[in-house]
Amino acid sequence: MAAEGGVSAQVAINIGFDADVASKLVAAFKSTDADGSGFVDNHEVVALFKELGKDVTQAEADAMIADVDVNSDGKVSFDEFCVMFGKAEGTGLREAVSKRHGELQKIKGAVGEHSYSEEEKWAFTQHFNFTFEEDKYLTEKGIVPMEPDSMELFSHISDGIMLAKFINLAKKDTLDERALNYPKRRALNKWEKTENLNVVINSAKAIGCTVVNLHASDLESAAGKEYLVLGLLWQLVKIQLLSLINIKECPELVKLLEDDETLEDLLALPPEDILLRWINYHMAKQECPRRAKNFTKDLKDGEIYANLLHSITPELDECNKDKLMAVSGRDRAAGVIAGAGAQGVRSIIQPTDIVKGNKRLNLAFCAQIFNNNHGLGELTEEEKELLRVGLPDDAESDAREERVFRMWMNSLNLQDGSLYINSLFDGCLVDGLYLLEAEDKVEPGSVDWKKVQKKKKGKPLNKIVAVQNCNQAVTVGKDLGCSLVGIGGVDINANNRKLILALVWQLMRKQVLKLLRGPDGKDKAEADVLRWANGAVKELLAKELPERSPVKDPSDEEEVAARDAADGLLSAHSKVKNFTDASISNGLFLLNVVKTIKPEAVDPALVLPGADEEEAKQNLRYFLTLARAMDAQIFCTWEDLYEVKKKMVFITIASVQLAAEAHAGISTTTAAAAAAE
Repeated sequence: MAAEGGVSAQVAINIGFDADVASKLVAAFKSTDADGSGFVDNHEVVALFKELGKDVTQAEADAMIADVDVNSDGKVSFDEFCVMFGKAEGTGLREAVSKRHGELQKIKGAVGEHSYSEEEKWAFTQHFNFTFEEDKYLTEKGIVPMEPDSMELFSHISDGIMLAKFINLAKKDTLDERALNYPKRRALNKWEKTENLNVVINSAKAIGCTVVNLHASDLESAAGKEYLVLGLLWQLVKIQLLSLINIKECPELVKLLEDDETLEDLLALPPEDILLRWINYHMAKQECPRRAKNFTKDLKDGEIYANLLHSITPELDECNKDKLMAVSGRDRAAGVIAGAGAQGVRSIIQPTDIVKGNKRLNLAFCAQIFNNNHGLGELTEEEKELLRVGLPDDAESDAREERVFRMWMNSLNLQDGSLYINSLFDGCLVDGLYLLEAEDKVEPGSVDWKKVQKKKKGKPLNKIVAVQNCNQAVTVGKDLGCSLVGIGGVDINANNRKLILALVWQLMRKQVLKLLRGPDGKDKAEADVLRWANGAVKELLAKELPERSPVKDPSDEEEVAARDAADGLLSAHSKVKNFTDASISNGLFLLNVVKTIKPEAVDPALVLPGADEEEAKQNLRYFLTLARAMDAQIFCTWEDLYEVKKKMVFITIASVQLAAEAHAGISTTTAAAAAAE
């Protein structure tokens, strides 16, 4: 039966494979599925396993097919094959675990059968229970606590409210919860839920989630899509748990610097790598010869956990490594969880997850231990000085810009969705391959792949070939009309941060202007976006008051007074000179821009004068949330808009224009621009 997600690396990732394995599974499946039907038969399965380096007999293949092919048609879809491969490899995926704690639960989707992890559903339910146990709204409504063994997790996130709250915990101030639709005297209707869920999906993208084949309707009714929903939930949980594992939040991490490294090297490491280095720091401290290289097989026997807990709190009897090592298997795993509990960790992992080497839940458990007590000790004066001189003054601002461009690249679904870039500066772009793929996404057919040197068997390209690819990326960028003066392939290969940001920005800018392409087939210019915004706001404010700022109850004097006050503030901000106009910082013009899509979307009671930073922050967060509810894909933060960063202001308004055109069903550019004249 066909898989909803098709032949995509994200499907394999959602099931539990690493990105590199997922990519190989996709390539092998597509190679074997010669007719592109999305299925392979029993004979092709044998060939497919062989291509992946594993020999199976026809009888073994038939037996595995019978196990996953519930309609007995002899055809295997990609997600079914992923399940088969996991079993054959003995990877410790959910298929191989007991029914209570590890089986992939089978559910019927609209066009086929899929599997989701019972263990992860249980763990994420518990995590949400712990996270929101003191949330007034969710507890009073009976949304939490949820029963981990039930399907309540899926039904209780269906209106988007709990997910939106969780996103704000994962990344502070991402959205304005006041902008959400809440049930009052009646349940939310479909459109109100959709707006909330649009906020969730677009905010999730903005904080770094890869969202593939998942729509608001899937979150509203997860039946048949549980595996996709769990894939998104895992990304959100991971972002939340790893958010403190960086130098800014935990300066003590400077202790993990190795002899030949600079602070910049440590800053470039993804949090997963820092977490492994932290574990190994404690292994060395305990004189334990073991080292953790992964969150799967290296942690299965519990020895590393026993030494880690003992290193952090040697005074706790529950964390005594000798006692923990006196037992083995599931008993040791249970002891490890109890030891972490004695430290104050409310773990969402179960002994079976440790014994089976569950990557996601082991990663979550390690992050929970770190966040509770990293055990790194106080900074020395030498380390404090290193931090003082090693971090540039503009590090935070530059980091925000890099983050926006990185989130945009991750949204392109590079490498069939299997690629997730943790940093544009970690060396991932120095061979030019991902830049070329991004250019081909922006303008399909723009890259002549015959001229591109690709990696063979995953081996890095030598410098000469890598520079050639980077030169090709610069040439393609110029052919696309990007301004790349003074940028050469050697600069990209040398990991020149400033020039890498310049190139990626030009590609991001090119994409949005292309998407705004008019009937004449020509890309729009930044000036056209500015004209549209000013024209659309002028057109809105020319309407009669009840139409441009409707109220729910015209007889409610308090509501009408709030509307009139807000309308006065908004009417005074009807135009901006350019994308660096200082008046943009208070958020009022931007609220006008989003009102052009849906005038009633802006609650007058929530509009503030923007006289100081706090009021401006409230307006800007409100604007971003409303824009995302209208399905605008925006990656910047309120700080970027408050500081009136030209690039961020332009790309944000352009994204709202795209959403406006989608809502109107036609191009609004011509009419709005004419109104501005």
